[in-house]
Amino acid sequence: MDLAAAEAQGLALDSANQGHIDFALAHRASLLPAQAKVFIDEIAPRAASLMYELGGASSTLRTTGLDEHWRNIVTLSSHNPAAFKARASGDYLVNGTKLPVNLYF
Repeated sequence: MDLAAAEAQGLALDSANQGHIDFALAHRASLLPAQAKVFIDEIAPRAASLMYELGGASSTLRTTGLDEHWRNIVTLSSHNPAAFKARASGDYLVNGTKLPVNLYF
């Protein structure tokens, strides 16, 4: 899922760099990362917590750097509304409604 999102963003960027913005490519470049975000928000915090469980007390040391990954995951999850992306993605898949044009996409 994330590789398809990256590829879609690359194609849209290439289109824009060539002086022609392809809105279908741009829409796909917004839709696929939004869908990936909804999925990742479900599994990433749990995966980060499991790192601590598996690593034991020593995994909490700052020298391991795991705390930074955990903070990044939590920050991204809380500052980027997955519920909004899920609703908009679902509306597109069910009704064909294009994604909103705003800062969240």
